[in-house]
Amino acid sequence: VAEDFASSRTDAALAVSRSGGPGVVFPGPGASGAHTAVDLSAAVGTYDWLWLYFEEVIWPEAEAVQRRVDQLRAAGRAVYIVDGNQAPAQVEAATRHVLA
Repeated sequence: VAEDFASSRTDAALAVSRSGGPGVVFPGPGASGAHTAVDLSAAVGTYDWLWLYFEEVIWPEAEAVQRRVDQLRAAGRAVYIVDGNQAPAQVEAATRHVLA
């Protein structure tokens, strides 16, 4: 188990490096390209695994879902999306329509 953990940490650190390095992935406050004023630099090393997980699992799946949504829309199918931009009543209406 210890070897697996060490291997995972190495893979995660490499994923961060491939994405521009710790300063890009976990920028400090005021860093060029930072999207928040929060100091993310303390996450270096500790949350590299999360970056790897998003790079290898979450993001590829999100891209596959987007391709499928595009195919459905191109075929004229109704697609209901909940992405945080809808009012609660819109989310409820879309959910009720899908479940009906």
